Amino acid sequence: MAMDGINTILTDLGLTHLMDGFKDNSVGPQEVLTLTDSEFNFLGVSAIGDRARLSQRCRTYLNDCETFIGNFAGERVPSKLLNEDLFSLDGYFSEIKSNPVRLYLYAKTTTIINVSRGDVLSGTKRAFSRKTFRPELGLRVKFSGENGIDDGGPSCKGPVPRFFSRILYDLIAFGSCEPKLDDIVDYQIREQIKEVFRMLVY
Repeated sequence: MAMDGINTILTDLGLTHLMDGFKDNSVGPQEVLTLTDSEFNFLGVSAIGDRARLSQRCRTYLNDCETFIGNFAGERVPSKLLNEDLFSLDGYFSEIKSNPVRLYLYAKTTTIINVSRGDVLSGTKRAFSRKTFRPELGLRVKFSGENGIDDGGPSCKGPVPRFFSRILYDLIAFGSCEPKLDDIVDYQIREQIKEVFRMLVY
């Protein structure tokens, strides 16, 4: 997971030629924040600007990763019980009147898309094509050469909004798609096509 994260960051920053060095030395986003100047040089990150951008992206990546203990429904286990006691398994089991109960470790991650304002489509397509891209997660847009990150769109509460149809997403990310009859939004056109299909079959 850590190496997937650093590979994504290096790709977004145009530093893919450094991936092997980071992999060979087991340097992930967490380790980047503690590197010395000589260690940056050893890994091939000699430009001050590249170091600054790399450190900032790693810091953002780590801040966007959140883990928590929750129940099967994904609800976070409270740090305090209803009686104001600190959380304990025995107290929690007693409170929910169930023992044993399965608890799960959840990880929430925000997907960051790095784009240029002059060519948003190419940056978006590159991000969607990454193996690590997960469309079900929250979305943040980082504009190249700008300090701000636009995270005012999709909300992390509830289902993530679907800004692209499945067909459009496949076209942007992979350059092809396999449309199905149910993808036709217009009810009348869909029914007409069904009728034509029935006539051809029978």
